[in-house]
Amino acid sequence: MRLWRRVRMGYHQGMKVRLGHAADADDAFFSYALAAGKVPSRPYEFEHVTEDIQKLNDLAARGELEVTPISVHAYAYAREKYLLGRCGAVFADRRGPMIVSRDELSGQALGSSGLAVPGTTSSAYLALHLYNPGLRTMVLPGDKIIPAVKTGLVPCALLVEEAPAACSQLGLHCLANLGQWWASKNDGDPLPLRCLAFRKDLPPATRSALEHLLTESIRYALDHKAEATAYAARQVGSGDAAETAARLNAGDRSLDMGDRGRQSIEKFLSLGHQAGLIPDALPLEFV
Repeated sequence: MRLWRRVRMGYHQGMKVRLGHAADADDAFFSYALAAGKVPSRPYEFEHVTEDIQKLNDLAARGELEVTPISVHAYAYAREKYLLGRCGAVFADRRGPMIVSRDELSGQALGSSGLAVPGTTSSAYLALHLYNPGLRTMVLPGDKIIPAVKTGLVPCALLVEEAPAACSQLGLHCLANLGQWWASKNDGDPLPLRCLAFRKDLPPATRSALEHLLTESIRYALDHKAEATAYAARQVGSGDAAETAARLNAGDRSLDMGDRGRQSIEKFLSLGHQAGLIPDALPLEFV
């Protein structure tokens, strides 16, 4: 039985909080200070639950975690259970997600090819269908996507949150950079990927206190970037802190998405709803 199921008892005393983390460098960077005890977290005792973003979206749909990252796309299906935080958001600023292939393909070939995706509730998946409506997709486990493309098992695939440099490193062709495409269509705005979400049934004072703690964790990481990046590199299994730093989306917008970030999220969800891809998720509701 997973740990997040075993700690149900204790939460009702207001002490234990299951905190989701996406299994990538950004979330490891954000959570470093809390995980390392650099930020005092009393009276809360955090249990850190690390899963890929598709699994976290599934958990959020069922309201399993008190606090969790959630794809902006998936928020449309979980908004009855969660409020958004202003800290901890991840945006693709003119980079990733990407459509990749082993061989160069024309736009027409892309339209007729099956495209492998790691799930159907990521923001990358929604952006993909806004970019090219009607694409045929097939779901593969996230860790099988790149091998399937490199061996030719699938002609092309969607990489959810990869830096453009990853294409050349992996020996793949980048057919489309959805972050760049979104910026070109929306006055340079960043593509919203995910937000931090707080369960609605938490007391308002608890939600605010937890958001403050997480903001301070991110602030510590930004102020101590070398040690936080080294931690993130270890968490994602990379020995190269410089490579990890190049893939981070962390910045001032991580502390507070600001009006521009909020407006980008609203536009993304509005376009998805207008295209008939998601239910209406507006207005956004924040802690």
